[in-house]
Amino acid sequence: MSYDAVQLQIREEGPTNFADHGQIPISFEAKSRLDLDALRRHGRLEEMPMPPRLKDYDANEEDRPAALPERFDCTNWVLLAAFAGATRVGGAILVRDCLEFELLEGRPDLAHVVDIRVKPSFRGKGVGKALVKAAMKWASAKGCTELRVETQDINVDACRFYAACGFHLLSINENAYGPSLDEVQLIWQLQL
Repeated sequence: MSYDAVQLQIREEGPTNFADHGQIPISFEAKSRLDLDALRRHGRLEEMPMPPRLKDYDANEEDRPAALPERFDCTNWVLLAAFAGATRVGGAILVRDCLEFELLEGRPDLAHVVDIRVKPSFRGKGVGKALVKAAMKWASAKGCTELRVETQDINVDACRFYAACGFHLLSINENAYGPSLDEVQLIWQLQL
């Protein structure tokens, strides 16, 4: 399929390409976090300042895309890889029907975006939205009725992005990451 934003091609790839996907940077500087009270009471995405810190989802080797096949049976996983010409500019890893992946809750009708990233020079050009549309199409074709994604309260841009794509907040899990990580897990859902 082709997308007008930057003449994208989105290709389905398998777990053997997860390492290539992981070469796209995913780190960012977190300068604010969502006000959880405003989110709970009014559903508003209001920010509160916080001391700046670098957030890098690839900091732990076992969390990198290349490590996923070592941790899970990736039979029902797909990488939707976005290319501008021959250049890999983004991608989204999705999972469905995988008992080991707890966020699926054992539901065969649920798909989950495990990892989505866009090359920094291509951010804000429609690549992320094209990936979400492709994820919706893939999940629907596999018989899924819902698409979910996890993020954190310190990733304000991602929360705004998912809300703009039509996702609704499903849950706020303050203890999901334990006491050593000052972040709150947010699960977003989209009915297909």
